[in-house]
Amino acid sequence: MLETIKQDISVAIEALKRDNLDLVNIIGNRIATDSMIIKRNDLIIMGFLCKEVSFEIRRVKEINEATDADF
Repeated sequence: MLETIKQDISVAIEALKRDNLDLVNIIGNRIATDSMIIKRNDLIIMGFLCKEVSFEIRRVKEINEATDADF
């Protein structure tokens, strides 16, 4: 299970580089869920951080787009 989580973290990083925020969110869910199964709180937090990062980046982009549209 730990190897799967490591692979998921790599996928999340690559998805973030490619601006695929939906995939970062999905992988964050997987990391958190799998980490709960093996009782690794540090990795559970990593999964939730992936989700939060994807939401925050999306929010910033939406704000920037709205601001750009006003000018």
